Amino acid sequence: MSDLKNLANDVEVLQTTELVTAIQDLSKQGNDGLTQYLQESQKQLYDGVTSAKDDAFVKVYGDYERASSTQNSLLFYDQRNHDLNNIQESVYSLQKGDMDAITHDSDLAKRQYEINQWASGNNMDTLFVYQQLMIIVCTTIVLLYLWNAGILEDLIFYSILFVLICIFVFTIVNRSQYTNFLRDKRFWNRRLFPTYKKIPVPNICSDPSFNPTTPETKPTDGSEVDI
Repeated sequence: MSDLKNLANDVEVLQTTELVTAIQDLSKQGNDGLTQYLQESQKQLYDGVTSAKDDAFVKVYGDYERASSTQNSLLFYDQRNHDLNNIQESVYSLQKGDMDAITHDSDLAKRQYEINQWASGNNMDTLFVYQQLMIIVCTTIVLLYLWNAGILEDLIFYSILFVLICIFVFTIVNRSQYTNFLRDKRFWNRRLFPTYKKIPVPNICSDPSFNPTTPETKPTDGSEVDI
């Protein structure tokens, strides 16, 4: 600790000695020495200020370049994000188009299957009714032959004929109900749209306040016609 105090005292004595020596030299040289000293001090001060400004400008310019580079990097990142977003949207559009096409084809195939089922069902119903009608007619002919031959009694003949007619009528009603209320409402052969009330139209003949007037017409060339 004492060494540091001795060193500080020696430095202070040295600075004081240099200051006294410089004052004595300036006193010996007179005004010229003082002027030269002031010029040198001014030059050193100017050089120091200029150097500090140059260093500050270089630092600020370097910070500006780094900030500009960072901004350019962010701009490039934003552009790349937009590019990736556009690529993703294009891929999504392609996939959506493929899915829509698959869904459309599936619906179309299902609809065609329903059309085929409707057509084949109608053909089968028609064939079934014709077959039943042919069986009933053949059975009626046989029964009529047996009745004419006296083998069957009147009650038995009419009872069997009534049962056959009831079976045929029941079959026709059943198939028509199934076709009209179940199959035709689902398949393509009939379009069922909801019904709406008609738009009321005012009766202008019964309205006493209605007074039709003919709008006044004027020539298009700017001239007026006196009547």
